[in-house]
Amino acid sequence: MTVAWFLLGIVVLAGTWNVAASLLIYDALKQRGRDPSFVFLRLYIPAYTFEYRKLTVAETGRTGPLFWHWFASIYTALIAAVGAAFLML
Repeated sequence: MTVAWFLLGIVVLAGTWNVAASLLIYDALKQRGRDPSFVFLRLYIPAYTFEYRKLTVAETGRTGPLFWHWFASIYTALIAAVGAAFLML
């Protein structure tokens, strides 16, 4: 049970990391002249993330770091949540 609680802690931390990355992507899109909706941010964040990626590749030739922060955090939370659920069965 201890490992399951540890994984749940990782889920919370990764979720917080994901919210921070989402807000930074929102801000980066606003600075680049786009008009993302803050009200529907959680619904449209995958689209905004890939739009951010497309913009940064066009500007610098490389994917921006916020894309990888968002990607890593969401999948870290998913994998830890599945692991915790499996261990709590």
